[in-house]
Amino acid sequence: MNLKEHLLAIAVVLIWGFNFVVIRWGVEDVHPMTMTLLRFLLTAIPMIFIVKKPDIAMRYVITYGVLFGTGVWGLANLAVFLGTPAGIASLLLQMSPFLTVLAAVVVFEENLKTKQVVGIIIALLGFFAICIFKSDSLSYVGLGLMIMAAIFWTICNIIIKIAKPKDVVKLICTCADIITIDNLRTILWH
Repeated sequence: MNLKEHLLAIAVVLIWGFNFVVIRWGVEDVHPMTMTLLRFLLTAIPMIFIVKKPDIAMRYVITYGVLFGTGVWGLANLAVFLGTPAGIASLLLQMSPFLTVLAAVVVFEENLKTKQVVGIIIALLGFFAICIFKSDSLSYVGLGLMIMAAIFWTICNIIIKIAKPKDVVKLICTCADIITIDNLRTILWH
């Protein structure tokens, strides 16, 4: 990787981590589902005029939208609201890549190379070491919510694999509309 790619990778890590700090700040004053609604509403409003509908069946779009919005981010916001530290929440949601690889092997019968298995094992050891040594303020409820959020993200990845959209960005932008509607329905229902 060249310097530009290294800097972009660092920027992604910083933005991802800071995202959970913003969630922490937000849920101090706003209900977690309202935070989820606002997150996707701010995406949906401009994108509804710019991005066309994805080229896959609407059942995939709706399922992805509900699972990604309420299942991933609704649960993540709720976990942080209930006291899960932002850094741990950010890390726990990163179980999804491991679960996605597992799903690829089990569901789609994909094969892993030895290098990939070794890399996954090393990453998992680091992941669990951080969770064990930094989890003193993590409740079982927070842990459960974040694991469920990671599972929902994995299911979203499976949906993408099955539906095969030509442009995943179109799918995600269109899902912002569905997430907004679903979260608005949830907020109004309660």
